[in-house]
Amino acid sequence: MKPSSNLAALIERYFTEQLMRQRNVSVNTIASYRDTFRLLFTFAQARLRKLGRVAAAP
Repeated sequence: MKPSSNLAALIERYFTEQLMRQRNVSVNTIASYRDTFRLLFTFAQARLRKLGRVAAAP
């Protein structure tokens, strides 16, 4: 299993177990968190690629 898959599984488990079962939050709240994490990871991936190109430049 890839490290990114492990992270995704951990985040999913947190949302399903902690938020839904223990905190009793709505489905819309969980969807909002899901979308926020997708945006964050997309931004971080693009930012790290950009920084990697700058560091590799002579």
